[in-house]
Amino acid sequence: IKVATMLREKGINTEMYLEQKAMKKKMNYANKQNIPYAMSIGEDEVINQTVTIKNMITGEQEIKKIDEI
Repeated sequence: IKVATMLREKGINTEMYLEQKAMKKKMNYANKQNIPYAMSIGEDEVINQTVTIKNMITGEQEIKKIDEI
């Protein structure tokens, strides 16, 4: 919620997918909605204050510190 709020404050449209489903289903949802970037935040990311960002067009992923996004 913290990251979503931060992105919204910067004018970036943000949607949160909170259902407990497989990652593949979540990525399929993003593709169907034409969402260009998907961000995942799991336990490791919370501990390390990072996020994993996936470019839904190219499939490339990168890990960034929260304060870098």
